[in-house]
Amino acid sequence: MSMPELGEFFFVPQITVSGGSGLLTVAEEVRYNGKSVALGAERRFLASEPGMIELKYTVSGYCGEPFTRIFGIPVEN
Repeated sequence: MSMPELGEFFFVPQITVSGGSGLLTVAEEVRYNGKSVALGAERRFLASEPGMIELKYTVSGYCGEPFTRIFGIPVEN
């Protein structure tokens, strides 16, 4: 994953999850400076101001116990 550049598009990586038992489901949330970002088919958005990108992934499996990871990525000028 490349670091975001101010004024450039940031591409959100597609994650792959494997292991566990049964069907795994993945919920993804992207926030930029505290606001939700809707990703299109290209999975990118414009990093238009300094701040923080948050990528939140929640994985649930057969047992129903969710596992959540949040990645913070700074956008600096």
